[in-house]
Amino acid sequence: MMEWSWEFCTPNVLLAIFGSFLLFSCIQKAPRWINSLAKLTFGMYLMHIFFLTFIAEWIINGDVATPILPVWLAIPIIGLLTFLCCAVTTKLISQIPGSKYIIG
Repeated sequence: MMEWSWEFCTPNVLLAIFGSFLLFSCIQKAPRWINSLAKLTFGMYLMHIFFLTFIAEWIINGDVATPILPVWLAIPIIGLLTFLCCAVTTKLISQIPGSKYIIG
């Protein structure tokens, strides 16, 4: 298990992480919609596995060997649909009084 995690400790990954950090640390003021979405991220994290399971099952049509879409297209679509479902659901839950105890 530990050997697998070290596979990602390469110069390319290090440079990508460093570049991402520099990119996001230069942002002075984020747009309002990003700030409102950022407040929902913990709830999205907590529920993403529920949506991911069903969406991935639907996209691959229950058979990993013959998915509906090619893998290079299926992975981003699964990620995007999971993100959107989690964002909408968390936003709806956040409208309920006392929801901070549910979604953080």
